[in-house]
Parts: sequence; structure tokens; C-alpha cells
Amino acid sequence: DVGTTFMGVFLFGYMPSFWVRLRGIGPMAPAALLPAIVPPRLRGCAPLVALERSRSDLLTAGALVQWWTMLAIVFADVAAYFVGKRFGRTPLISVSPGKTWEGLWGGVVAATATMAAAAVLLGWPYPLATGGLYGIGCALMGLAGDLTVSLLKRSARVKDTGSIMPGHGGLLDRLDSYLLVAAPAFFYVSALRMLL
Repeated sequence: DVGTTFMGVFLFGYMPSFWVRLRGIGPMAPAALLPAIVPPRLRGCAPLVALERSRSDLLTAGALVQWWTMLAIVFADVAAYFVGKRFGRTPLISVSPGKTWEGLWGGVVAATATMAAAAVLLGWPYPLATGGLYGIGCALMGLAGDLTVSLLKRSARVKDTGSIMPGHGGLLDRLDSYLLVAAPAFFYVSALRMLL
């Protein structure tokens, strides 16, 4: 009981606090508003100049990274589900019998591709390497969060974490992938900013 209580405080209190820390990572560098998409001749137009002046209040580098990270987690979950359903043959772990190694690889590929594209748009150094590595981390830590909640459900002998979203395992099953991603994401991006 004591272990479960401390695990709950750690998993549902402390770990999600890193999303707030990630969001607060500093202002964006000058002209960092999708530099690969906005042509140089359009960067001086009035709406973009106004956005450039006000974006320190609207956007931070951390907010953009946070958005891409959440998108990578969603793509990893969706790809893992569909690849696992279509090609899954090898069970991953007994705690969550529906998960397969094939699904895991599908999720890793989707998150890696998403974050490699994001790294190019965000102007990260060596974008394919840094973004790809970040995407792999997102997929694996998202899976770890999912398996942790599955383990907690099995320990409590319940099938679902609630009845708000029937058929989905409860609301917590929609959020479990986000629980463990934020801390490594924050430290990775903080270290990466030192290279910029």
C-alpha cells in the first residue's frame, strides 16, 4: 500500500510536472517560425512581423517542442495499434497481452519520422539524428508509461481505470503514454539547447 501510494504521487504528480517545465523552455530564436516553410521574401510581411513581435508571449521553444512531442506520442500509439493488429504475431509482454513486437516497431518508426520532420522545422542541429533519437525515446517511454498503468491495473485487479470512456480502458489509458515521456524530453531538449 505504501509503495502504491508513493508510486501514485511520483507517476501522477511529479512526472507530469515536466510538461510544465518543457513548456517554459526559453523564447524562440529570431526567425525560428517554421524557417523551412516560410520563404525569406514572405518573412517581412505585416502579419508575420506582428506575430514575430507577439510570439514571445504566445509561443516558446518549449511549447513547440511540447506540441511535436505530443504529436509523436499520438502517432506512435496509432501506428503501434494498427501495425500490431495487421502484422502482430510476437507478444511483447504478459502484463499487456495485446501488445506485440511488430506493433512496437511500427510505433517507433512513426515517432521517429515525426520527430525527424519536427527537428528539421525547429532548426535542431543534425535534425535527422537528434530528432530521430528523440522520437525513439518518445515511443519507448510512451510504451513504458502504458505498461506501468497496465501493471497498476493488474495489481489492483481491475480491467479499466474508469467508466468515462467505455471500451478504451478508462480515461487513464488515454493519458498513460504521456506520463513518463515529459522528464526525458525536458532533459534531452535542455541538453540540446546547449549545442545551439
